[in-house]
Amino acid sequence: MGGPDRTYDLNIHPPTTSYFLLAAAGIEKGASQPGHEEAGVVSLSQLYEIAQVKIEDPGFKLRGKGLEDVVRSLLGSARSLGLRVVPRLTVEECTTFRQRRADELAAQAAALKEAEAAK
Repeated sequence: MGGPDRTYDLNIHPPTTSYFLLAAAGIEKGASQPGHEEAGVVSLSQLYEIAQVKIEDPGFKLRGKGLEDVVRSLLGSARSLGLRVVPRLTVEECTTFRQRRADELAAQAAALKEAEAAK
């Protein structure tokens, strides 16, 4: 809290791991059924870029984690969000995946609306 001179210590931490992963994948939310559907795709180089930021996070610093450990942690987080991690990712592959995913989500929404109407 504030001291007698009304000063404060404010610690600002980097955003959460899921924020970085979803931003890298260009999506707003992860898969509703991770392991059964893919919500997005990220490259290994994107994971390393995120790891460079996250390694400075106090949570990783306190545990003495190295870059490889942080990347492994990010791999697990990516899988739990329904993100596929690929060695390389081209703009065309990314665009194709996003279009296919948008079509899948639209089909799911239409099926849900149709089921609601049938009730």
